[in-house]
Amino acid sequence: MVAGLTGPGKATAIENLLSALKIPYPAACVIVALLIGPGGAIAAVYLESHSIVDAYAKTTALFLGATLSPASSFVGLFLLSLSLYYILYGVQYMRLRLVRSRQQLLSLLPNGEGDFEKAFSRVSSTWPPMLLAIALGFALGATAFLQLSSFADGIPTTIYLVFAYPLWFFALFTFVWIFVTAIRGLYDLGRLQLHLKPFSEDRMFGLHAFGSLALFFSAIYFAGLALIAYPVADSPITVTVLLLFVGFGLFLFLLPLFALHEKMSSEKYRERLKLVQMSRGYLSRFEESSLIESGFPRTHDGDGDPDSPSEATLADVRSEIRALLAIQAIEINRREVDSLPSWPFDTSIASRITAILLAVIGAIVARYVQILLGIG
Repeated sequence: MVAGLTGPGKATAIENLLSALKIPYPAACVIVALLIGPGGAIAAVYLESHSIVDAYAKTTALFLGATLSPASSFVGLFLLSLSLYYILYGVQYMRLRLVRSRQQLLSLLPNGEGDFEKAFSRVSSTWPPMLLAIALGFALGATAFLQLSSFADGIPTTIYLVFAYPLWFFALFTFVWIFVTAIRGLYDLGRLQLHLKPFSEDRMFGLHAFGSLALFFSAIYFAGLALIAYPVADSPITVTVLLLFVGFGLFLFLLPLFALHEKMSSEKYRERLKLVQMSRGYLSRFEESSLIESGFPRTHDGDGDPDSPSEATLADVRSEIRALLAIQAIEINRREVDSLPSWPFDTSIASRITAILLAVIGAIVARYVQILLGIG
């Protein structure tokens, strides 16, 4: 990365670590996911026991914490490996998506680049996810000490845990950190005095980018939960925790949208009020007009026939026709304003986020029911 970059333009510590492999980032994600995921655990145990059956069984016990059927354990380990790749790749994917959205957002911001950098200055921070990873690592390490110690019988498995265990949590919390700080940045920007576009140019006053970003980050977050749900939803506690994470993600998705909803509703009200005032002005002109009171009057200019229409009267007729056309145009605009959305996303986006949420909740509940029935 270029020196001096800040905010989302700066690579995270996880990205820098994977970039040290000097290969394309997606390939680096695959290699690291294999090394610190279930694949690396199987390899470490095999180096000690020289038994693939023992290596598979101990890896299953380490990650899934239960003796499952071969099919269920394979699916669980595969999804854990896939979720690790997803998390590693998602870290860069989310950050770069934020970078690409810069130009869409700058035109709306009162201070342009300064507001953008301030709102997203914490996205690439290293210490918050690292401290969270250390705290959770110690907490889970204390509760799962016997499980971890039974896995680490020799040097290869000990080395694996020393390196893989912290990286798991650091990658996870870097992923969550980017999601949270990106949503928080959108929330902060939504509270500014934004330069909204006229509704004739954009039906969402230029705020569609906010809704799209909120959906994007939330969809990435919920998809990650769905991947993790199957292998870990094995008890009421884990199911409750996963559902709490779903609720947390839904809250963050809606957080920046409420401020934007208020802005869009206020803008709709102002546009409607402006059109009402314009309409009243034209109507009052009609009420004072002789065309309304006595039909088409006949006047004279002092030189011609007093019974013939004068040029002034014809000008009045043209003025009244223009006023009628203006009132008709105002009515059309009023209907357009009334139909404007008051949320920065369309119905298709709302349908998609609903479908994603239902899929995540369904995966969590279905997996737990499967375990209760002894199917897994």
